[in-house]
Amino acid sequence: MILFTFAELATIQLITSLFFQNIQQLSARSASVRLLPNLIVGGFLNFATGLFIHRIPAVWLVLFGAVVSATSPLLMAVVDPSWPYWWMVFPAQALVPFCADSRHAQVLLS
Repeated sequence: MILFTFAELATIQLITSLFFQNIQQLSARSASVRLLPNLIVGGFLNFATGLFIHRIPAVWLVLFGAVVSATSPLLMAVVDPSWPYWWMVFPAQALVPFCADSRHAQVLLS
């Protein structure tokens, strides 16, 4: 399960980076800046998971993380390259790390 979670995480990051560079013709630096919400939300979720791990059952954290994270590739699938970054790509980048960080809760409790 963890293998597939991190495979999804790496794949969506690669596809999004290629979307920025090949479709929108942005530089590698500009593409990297647009991937920052992924890292920022991931860092916050690592901290938040530690706070909620004893209050919420790990099964519910993992289920919530999987559902939220599954919407990220769906948003990227319907994005139009002419749309602004903030409409679809930013929410997609912010939702990517939910599944990976909630899996840490399952590993910690098992």
